[in-house]
Amino acid sequence: MRNPATYLFVLAVLMVITFGIITADVNGPARTVQIVLKALGTGVMLVSSLVIVVRNRYAPKDKYWAFTTIGIVLGYWLHV
Repeated sequence: MRNPATYLFVLAVLMVITFGIITADVNGPARTVQIVLKALGTGVMLVSSLVIVVRNRYAPKDKYWAFTTIGIVLGYWLHV
């Protein structure tokens, strides 16, 4: 099995691509759903990445991918 941090990185890249597609101008409940889904997806990835960074049982290579995932997520939200 590959390291979980690599999967987080791929998920973060897919998140940026997908969230870029679903940023259509909508109003009402659809807009609220968009914001909630983006926040939940971001939260899951950030918490998972932080667990990998904080715990000592993961290799430095795993931590590298976790830090990269954190950077992608933060970059996405700072860009928006």
